[in-house]
Amino acid sequence: MSTLQNTIRRLASAALVAAVLAAPSLAFACAVCFNRDDETQVAFRISTAVMTFLPFLLVGGLILWLRRRFRALAEEEKRRAAESPSPTTGQPVGAQPSSP
Repeated sequence: MSTLQNTIRRLASAALVAAVLAAPSLAFACAVCFNRDDETQVAFRISTAVMTFLPFLLVGGLILWLRRRFRALAEEEKRRAAESPSPTTGQPVGAQPSSP
């Protein structure tokens, strides 16, 4: 390997290290996100938490509603089955047949 290639590799490595070390300071360059005002920081954190947890709450609420709805439908079907007449006796399914 030639001396020129070694020099280029070292410069490229140094540039990469400098970019990695400068990255955190570049992230703090956003004047809106990293305002020193505590009220602004709290507002950003609260809005971030709301946006993070809202989809989970919506999906969880939908699952809970569906579960309750399916249980109510199952109970309704049981109630109807108990009230409907049996095809053989003509009385409701849970009723005792009457003796003649």
